[in-house]
Amino acid sequence: MTDSDIIRLFFDRDEQAIAETAEKYGRYCMTIARDILDSEQDAEECISDVYLKVWNSIPPDEPASLKAYIAVLTRRLAINRYHESRARRRNRELEVAFEELFFAQNVTTALMVGAARGAAIIAAAEYTENL
Repeated sequence: MTDSDIIRLFFDRDEQAIAETAEKYGRYCMTIARDILDSEQDAEECISDVYLKVWNSIPPDEPASLKAYIAVLTRRLAINRYHESRARRRNRELEVAFEELFFAQNVTTALMVGAARGAAIIAAAEYTENL
């Protein structure tokens, strides 16, 4: 199937467009995502996000080159996922360092910080249930 045919499927809101895109460019996108991301699971999730992004952006976009369009989206989403993953890892490392510091200095302070974190998680869960 040609790129024009696939783009037409997207414009017709035919779900076959995703299947045809995956068939034609799935391995290509996966190669791009794997080169950027640390794990196979992250790469697979990134590709799913790419298909959703393509579905939501065509129409109104009508790319001249579907391959280039999908490659750019894959690269952008993979880089974003990479930066998010790195930030989460850094935050976890800082949390552990602060907990170790607090615990070493004052057991009571460490317990209070842990209790406050637990209370914040419970409050957030209750808040989202009420939305």
